[in-house]
Amino acid sequence: MAESTSTSITAFTPHYAAPEQISKRFGDKKDPRVDLCQLGVIFYELVTGELPFKGEDPTEILSNVTMIDPTPPSQLNPKAKEVEYVIMRCLQKEQSKRYNSVEEVQRDLSKILNVSYQTSLKTSVSERKFRRSAYYCSELLLINLKVGDLVSAYKFATDLMNYASEELKPSIVKLCDEIEFWLKREFSEDDIQHLIKMADIIVHKLRVGFKR
Repeated sequence: MAESTSTSITAFTPHYAAPEQISKRFGDKKDPRVDLCQLGVIFYELVTGELPFKGEDPTEILSNVTMIDPTPPSQLNPKAKEVEYVIMRCLQKEQSKRYNSVEEVQRDLSKILNVSYQTSLKTSVSERKFRRSAYYCSELLLINLKVGDLVSAYKFATDLMNYASEELKPSIVKLCDEIEFWLKREFSEDDIQHLIKMADIIVHKLRVGFKR
């Protein structure tokens, strides 16, 4: 993109650049929050079909990345309103105003998905569409495991017993027992990952309709 007398040149795609990759006044270009800004660009593009920063050439694009606030996603797609806060926080110019980690992003997204999926779960139960109920229960189970909320995960795992097929129930019982075990003890990230792997198998079978 540019000539330099430096022995090292940082390469990036203009549309997906974080402000600090262009100018150090925005922060450290080696900071992990660079990735969160780029995640925000991709998230924005997924929900709107457009890039947040545009231009006729690389110079104009890079200028917009550092100077212009993107159009709020909900103005392009009203359905994006629920996730707009997450996207716009990822796209903050100053590193200090963004999320500090991907775990923080996951926690906020889990809150949104919890509300949405619980509403869908209630609707499916009232309509007696229990296969769909099993799907939403399993997704809620997995979401809560991933953010370390074992109490909620246990609740949805036990609820799942009411809607899953007989073939899946032994796996669900085993997972419930495992979650209950760790609810009474201190657990590590490795323990959570083990539970997530168990839940992933159940969720996968529910998603594709596969039964053993």
